[in-house]
Amino acid sequence: MYEVLKNHLTHGTYTLQDAEERIDYFVATGRIVPAQAEELQAIANSNANSPSGLADEVQGLRREVEELKRRFGGGDVSREDTPITKGGRARKPKEDPGKEDLPQAED
Repeated sequence: MYEVLKNHLTHGTYTLQDAEERIDYFVATGRIVPAQAEELQAIANSNANSPSGLADEVQGLRREVEELKRRFGGGDVSREDTPITKGGRARKPKEDPGKEDLPQAED
């Protein structure tokens, strides 16, 4: 369990409070020993994300989504409404001609 938690604290996204709670829980349940907890706490102190940093990230992502909606017409776009070509670019679907627009077969 120590290695899993160490990996998460080294590479994951978390606040210092979340890390401390997790470490305390694993010590209390006997999954890690206090010496391991001290090492994990040091890793968490140097790698934790600040709550305001996460809020800034979320706000930046929201601005990006709004910009993409503005550029590409906004709203929910389903896969059926916007087919993707092999090159990965969205293309406008062709108009579906009604039966009255199709040439009639001669007998």
